[in-house]
Amino acid sequence: MFRGSRRHGLLVAGLAIIVGLIGYSVMEPETRSFDAAQWKAYRGSLADDSPRPAMAAQVKALLERRTPTRKDVVALLGRPDEQTPEALYYVLGRSDLSVSFDYLGIYFDPDQRVSRVVRTHR
Repeated sequence: MFRGSRRHGLLVAGLAIIVGLIGYSVMEPETRSFDAAQWKAYRGSLADDSPRPAMAAQVKALLERRTPTRKDVVALLGRPDEQTPEALYYVLGRSDLSVSFDYLGIYFDPDQRVSRVVRTHR
């Protein structure tokens, strides 16, 4: 009886690992090289085929590495879809997991240089 229970436990564990790996590969966002002209062309777009979500990780890394000014960010990415005194928001598209929309939020320090970049829902 112990052997049957052990075999069953191993089977369940193996299936859980396979399901987890499949789920991870489905949830892993696609990446794409950043293209400023293509990014700007999709301003305000909610199209399912928008390239912005796939570029978001590269944009985040670029901005956090260079810490450009607010003015330089707008020159690079174009006018934001939304903005506040503290941040610029660029729409990425509908979230895979909800009815809200994903945005790339770019926050600035008191000197108006990039302080952090986050993917957020609004």
